[in-house]
Amino acid sequence: MTEATFNSEAGVKALTWMTDLVKNGYSPSNVAQDGNIKGLIAGQTAYNWNGVWQTTNTAFADLSWEAAPVPQIGTEKAVWSSSTHWVFPANKGQDKNKTAAAATFVKWMNDNSAGWAETGELPADNTVRNDPSLLTTYPNLKPFMDELEYAHYETVSPGISEATATITTALSEALTGKKSPKEALDDGKAKADQILKQNQAKYGG
Repeated sequence: MTEATFNSEAGVKALTWMTDLVKNGYSPSNVAQDGNIKGLIAGQTAYNWNGVWQTTNTAFADLSWEAAPVPQIGTEKAVWSSSTHWVFPANKGQDKNKTAAAATFVKWMNDNSAGWAETGELPADNTVRNDPSLLTTYPNLKPFMDELEYAHYETVSPGISEATATITTALSEALTGKKSPKEALDDGKAKADQILKQNQAKYGG
């Protein structure tokens, strides 16, 4: 966790593919925040790339729709993913009984995570997720379940969210035509490297 690499040849190629969608007229330029999903709800677009949380969006009530897998782009199947995290602070002198009670609570939450689907999230526990009744109740979760085998998660490290935020800025700058894909990613990498250096000093290597 000492250097950002998203400005690599692969990164520039990926962002160039995205900016070409705008340049070649497949997507309008300067789309407002959430403009894509609003366009779908208003009947102005045919599809929308989004996350599993949209499967329970009540705004879709009047639409005839279904979820589908993300198409393969590039040389391998890959989708971005994230997750909910249970955090146990490493407090010195913490009561061991309270720590054990917290662990028991987390286990209970995972064992009973079928209800997460009600809010458009995949249950954390494999046993719960593989229960056939889950897809019977929430059929639109299936494409997301099928993609789990090639889902990629963000790197976990103290303070990493500050560094990865520079990617969002780079994407915005390139997609709005303010910078070329390479320039945007190079500038983002420089800022991310500074943050990673600060994190090393703050949290340790």
